[in-house]
Amino acid sequence: MAARAGSNCLEQVGVMPSQIGMVVLASGSGERRFPGPACSVAHALGLTDVPALDLPMASAGALFGMSLASQLCDKYKNILVIAAEL
Repeated sequence: MAARAGSNCLEQVGVMPSQIGMVVLASGSGERRFPGPACSVAHALGLTDVPALDLPMASAGALFGMSLASQLCDKYKNILVIAAEL
């Protein structure tokens, strides 16, 4: 679900995966704790050489992720923030 959401987001805004510098995934319902789902989602999107950060929290995780990304965008440029819950 998170990989599909990320792919749809990139498609809608016209950003190529190669333009993404970091992935932040907020989810309190990940399939496993280690490695977290951000790594799997990044890999599914073809983002193998970028940091992938998990925020293991529901609801507010999306807001926290966007806030964090805004602070890191000078270094990582385009940051893909995904929130996915079952």
